[in-house]
Amino acid sequence: MIPQTRLSRIIRKPDLTLVRPWLRGALTRNFGFKILSVIFAFAGWAWVQGEQVVEQKARVRLHWSIPEDLALVDDLPDSISLTASGSQVFVRNLRRADLHLRVDLSDATPGVQSVEFEDRFIENLPQNIHVVGLSPARAEFELDEKVTKQVKLEPRITGEPKAGFRLVGLELEPGTVLIEGPASVLVGISEVPTAPIDVGRFGRTGRDEVAAGRLPEWVDRVDDVPIMVNVRLEPITAKLSLEAVPVIVRSKGWTTDVETVTLAISGPVPVIEKLDVATVLVLVTVSPDAEPGSLQAKRGDGPARLDIVLANLEEITVEKMAPSVIEVHPVP
Repeated sequence: MIPQTRLSRIIRKPDLTLVRPWLRGALTRNFGFKILSVIFAFAGWAWVQGEQVVEQKARVRLHWSIPEDLALVDDLPDSISLTASGSQVFVRNLRRADLHLRVDLSDATPGVQSVEFEDRFIENLPQNIHVVGLSPARAEFELDEKVTKQVKLEPRITGEPKAGFRLVGLELEPGTVLIEGPASVLVGISEVPTAPIDVGRFGRTGRDEVAAGRLPEWVDRVDDVPIMVNVRLEPITAKLSLEAVPVIVRSKGWTTDVETVTLAISGPVPVIEKLDVATVLVLVTVSPDAEPGSLQAKRGDGPARLDIVLANLEEITVEKMAPSVIEVHPVP
């Protein structure tokens, strides 16, 4: 067994004063050659990166020029996909490039068009880049003669009138709009709907601006005249029979043998629903100039007049009263 003192001498800590000069020498010895080696290594890595050919995809935005007298009958792509190859250094610039391709159709005529993209100039394409392909490589679409047409506006009614009311009229000003689009599309359009008109938000009458509804594809509205809607509503009427309506003589010294009458009335549903006998009264008024004796009280002018008292009388129609005439005579 190794004695403890001897073991401690064997595994004693290294003398750093001897190691540090050796490390310093290893780092600084031939320092220029070491720097040159690093430069050559970096240059070799850069050369490899620059010479390595890679592929990269990018989007190319399309800009179409179409004659003003022609209209589209199909959708046009707004961009295509480009695949390019080149050294990694140059291809990297493709990711930041804003690529454009302009398609001039100013000489086009109505009919089916076929456009090839591969031989066209791509703007902002970085140098030293080779275009491998475009997807799609071509586009087919149809152009038609552009025409305008005056068509009828059709109101699109939604919702229900408020309780107790019904719709009796709805008018649009103007009643037509001017639209523009391909002749082959406009030939099948005779009317255009409005945006939804909610009649439930109107009272008895109302006027508001409304927009034109959604137009068919490739069709546009070309006039800017505001569209106004006029809505007319009227109350829904109902009939009601009120029995035992009390009769009261207002004039002193006069009386009647009839204490109650029956009334047949009609009016708006919301008003009729709130009526009952407790809210109705028949008053008899005798003129001070009336001669003594029996009189016939009726509605209207005369020596003895009947007045029917009830809420919202201007909206109520009294169609019948039984008895229709009340005999009035002096108090005995």
